[in-house]
Amino acid sequence: MYFLSPEEHKYVTHKLLMDARRDEVHPDLRGWNWAQPPIATVYKTKLGISDISSLYCGSGRDIYLKKVGRIGFKANEAMAEGLLLHRIISEFFTKSKTIIYKTPTITSNDFSREIGCLDFNPTKLRSGSSAHESLKVQQVINDSMIEKGKLLWEFEKTRIAFRIDDIRSRYPYCEADSFVFLVLPVVVEQRLNGTFLGLSSNLAVDGYIFSQGMVVDLKFDPIERDFHKLTTTGYAMVMESLYEFPVDLGCIVYVRFKDNQVRLKRDFHHISDELRQWFIEERDKKMRMVENEIDPGKPQECYETCPYFEACSGIPK
Repeated sequence: MYFLSPEEHKYVTHKLLMDARRDEVHPDLRGWNWAQPPIATVYKTKLGISDISSLYCGSGRDIYLKKVGRIGFKANEAMAEGLLLHRIISEFFTKSKTIIYKTPTITSNDFSREIGCLDFNPTKLRSGSSAHESLKVQQVINDSMIEKGKLLWEFEKTRIAFRIDDIRSRYPYCEADSFVFLVLPVVVEQRLNGTFLGLSSNLAVDGYIFSQGMVVDLKFDPIERDFHKLTTTGYAMVMESLYEFPVDLGCIVYVRFKDNQVRLKRDFHHISDELRQWFIEERDKKMRMVENEIDPGKPQECYETCPYFEACSGIPK
């Protein structure tokens, strides 16, 4: 998921990064400007990144029902699959680092044996909301989703085993901590406190690649959508607010399955002024809606996998 090909690395370094340096972000739109307009907010409501960046519902009524109506969602297959595959990727990378730290001289063959195959345990699944909601998601999981999880596990196992031998051959005297970083230069599910931007204090970004200074978000949505970039934009601004260094690059990784294979498509992008302004506008609009309990009404068209479809249909407006 997080390892760029030589061609992608060249594109990011010689094109995207150069464009970001040339079209420099306005200082007012950096996350570290959180105490001043336009980033400062007057609202007290705390939202998650997904609450703001998810524009599947045209009117935003899904967030209204969730935050104001306190209506629980109905889990569906798309939601369950996305959550399951995210958790599998996170568990794989965490387990891989643990194995390498435990045995820094490990070979690729030994790593492959140690990491083994996916041992799926639905009780470990967490939605990040509540045990009740997690249980609802577990009940929707089917064999097809688990098979996709196994494909992801084997896919990443092969890639990391190769990296172990590659890094070992180039840095034979590397110490354990440095070796782990070179093999796996990514933090998965990094926890971030978004309160400076008026967001939740318990955010989690899918991945941050240190060597590129890039925020990465995984999507199992078969359709590429412009608003997906709001996710990387939000996390980048939160990181800037916390650590006060620029985060200019984002990547959406679209993960698909075909012919019993994992297929990836990466959408690299500059986290520009336009994306930052869009994120701020969506944040303020949804905070105002929730705080003032403004029902935006039904959208002109509902998306097929909306978890609030039944609840929304039963509320007139």
